[in-house]
Amino acid sequence: IILDYLVEYPFQYNVVILDVDAIIEQEPVLFEEIPTEYDIALHYLDWEKWYGHSPGVKELLTGTMMLRNRPQVKAMCEEWYRKAKKTQQWEQKILEEIIGNYSLKIFELPIEYIYIDTLPNGSKPRISDENVVIRHFQASRTWKRKIPILDILKKRDEERTKKSQN
Repeated sequence: IILDYLVEYPFQYNVVILDVDAIIEQEPVLFEEIPTEYDIALHYLDWEKWYGHSPGVKELLTGTMMLRNRPQVKAMCEEWYRKAKKTQQWEQKILEEIIGNYSLKIFELPIEYIYIDTLPNGSKPRISDENVVIRHFQASRTWKRKIPILDILKKRDEERTKKSQN
């Protein structure tokens, strides 16, 4: 879907992506302030600060991202899409694996732009939520095994192929 948007709207320079469960609690002004030399904005979750363990572990999160509609960003999204289609691996992990293959300048969003309301065990995070801009509720924890997303993507691609052949 992200790649489709970048291709379909080439003159839309900045594309902000939020998970479906996100709630915008404050005006997300930072997106307008990110210097133009950055290609992508996202957050790396610091496990030590968030969970209280695993010092040095940082996890790329995709619930809130901003992409500049540039050739190198499209190329990354194409690879991301291809790999996600071929594997059962979590899309977030795929992006984490491939992002280093591209010469992208990454702006790290603050936690307030991707604040996750609960930990996987249901408890509150260790970091305060008093200045949250975008809050996430991790609906994917409930739904990711119930919605066959790869089947949906495959069907969509088959329909596109049929249309292009006609």
